[in-house]
Amino acid sequence: MSRNNLIKFSAKTDPFVQQFLARIPSETASNFTQIQLTELKRVLNSKMTKYHAVDIRVSIPFLKQQFYAVLLIGREKRLSLHPKISICTPVNQVAIAIVFLFLIMFLISLFNIVKKVPGNGYLNNIQALEQYLKK
Repeated sequence: MSRNNLIKFSAKTDPFVQQFLARIPSETASNFTQIQLTELKRVLNSKMTKYHAVDIRVSIPFLKQQFYAVLLIGREKRLSLHPKISICTPVNQVAIAIVFLFLIMFLISLFNIVKKVPGNGYLNNIQALEQYLKK
């Protein structure tokens, strides 16, 4: 539902908003404007129907503590009013460097494993080329 369509309907007659207002003190509920209730419904609705194309969550035990990593990929649905979080924070840079190093180590070990497989003509040609260049 677009933002303009949300503002057109009466938020106070919406069942979702009525349930929300019933759970909070009446003094607080009476202070909400129509626009605030509309935005509140939009935000809470998007939180309940959150869907990401990729949603990977991994728990990592490390030195008697539990850490987690989450990778979410999906369409941007936030309004442009929200500040964009920079990926270039120091902690993110360290995490990206660690992931990059693990990826390089994985690829090197995978190449070494494939290199040892007998009958692999392409890799045998590479080894022959390496030996020729060393001479």
